[in-house]
Amino acid sequence: MHPATRTVAVAIARLHACWLAWQELTAPASCGYTGPNVWHRDHLDPCMRELRGPQGPFEGCTKGSHQV
Repeated sequence: MHPATRTVAVAIARLHACWLAWQELTAPASCGYTGPNVWHRDHLDPCMRELRGPQGPFEGCTKGSHQV
């Protein structure tokens, strides 16, 4: 597998996991009204740190440009 393909696969997997967690944590009947806060703290923030970190697939991305 080409390294760029693996990088994209990792990014998609992480974002999909965040989406699944969002779906579960935004149902007030099962999670109350604090679910979105838990999602940001426990899922989105760590995911974005991994994706945008020095070894992450989006490490070269900025507001004005994208580098692979």
